[in-house]
Amino acid sequence: MTTIKAPLPPDGYAASMDAVLDPFAALTEEHAELTRLFAHHQEALLDRDWAMAARLLGGYRERLYRHMEIEERFVLDPAQVPAAAHQRWTTELYRAEHRRVRLYLEKVDEWLTRARHHGAPAGMLIGLLDRERTLKHLLEHHHHREEVALFADLRGSLPARVRAALGRALAEPAPAAP
Repeated sequence: MTTIKAPLPPDGYAASMDAVLDPFAALTEEHAELTRLFAHHQEALLDRDWAMAARLLGGYRERLYRHMEIEERFVLDPAQVPAAAHQRWTTELYRAEHRRVRLYLEKVDEWLTRARHHGAPAGMLIGLLDRERTLKHLLEHHHHREEVALFADLRGSLPARVRAALGRALAEPAPAAP
């Protein structure tokens, strides 16, 4: 049986200061934390601990949606960031990817609910994990694009007032992991 360990919450003060000092490093760390949380969800699936898998997926969804909302409010809003700051891809590309992630995550939730109600024989569990792999690949590519392009483009060009507001938003406590 796999033991699921909830990630340790970061030291509140240190995490807050890091987010304020370099909000792009904080966004990148959130990407890594989200990846770890999703892995815990999948470990629960392998153990067929449906209740835990559902709780972890719910917590993951909450944190991911909060993360995307912060990105959309501070680094993808044309009213906040000059268009010239986005050198490689348009903000619409990132927003479209966020929409695709939300839609696919809803489907994963539906598939998990269906699997829970059917007791998920091995074939159904494998199918669920395969479907989740698609979501993971979508997010891996999206996070990579943000880290190597969006954050790099904005690191030196994000207006100071927006950078400060982004840091404050990131320093607010995220929903606790289940």
